[in-house]
Amino acid sequence: MLSKINYFLILTFVFNTINTFAGNDLKNTNYSSKQKNLTIEIDNLKSVNAPVFVTIYTPKNLFLSETDALKFYKFIPKGKKLIVKINQLNYGEYAIATYQDLNSDNECNRNLIGIPKEPYAFSNNYIPRLRAPNFDECKFLYNKNSR
Repeated sequence: MLSKINYFLILTFVFNTINTFAGNDLKNTNYSSKQKNLTIEIDNLKSVNAPVFVTIYTPKNLFLSETDALKFYKFIPKGKKLIVKINQLNYGEYAIATYQDLNSDNECNRNLIGIPKEPYAFSNNYIPRLRAPNFDECKFLYNKNSR
């Protein structure tokens, strides 16, 4: 059932202080080696070793598309909590979708009406009720002032 909290990973974002300029427009920002990484922390994993897929979207991407995203990552946790650092990410507006692939088949398995059977989460800890979220519901701003 979609409303059960135990089907969701708790996804929180920890932003480091950045030493370069801030930008709100992706096309006007550049990655700088002085930028610190974006840290993503995922708690309450259902499995201590099933892979976790993280997908990063910009406003220009089709949010939740399996093929139109800025970056795709696959991480193997070493416990019930996963902390990863994403580097070479320009300042800007992003949204993140993630799921844990419990059966390790490299896809987010869904039921007959399209709801994921495997644990999933979105940035801003957005919890869908009757539909999948859109970009604006999950977006966050990553800049030099982000914490």
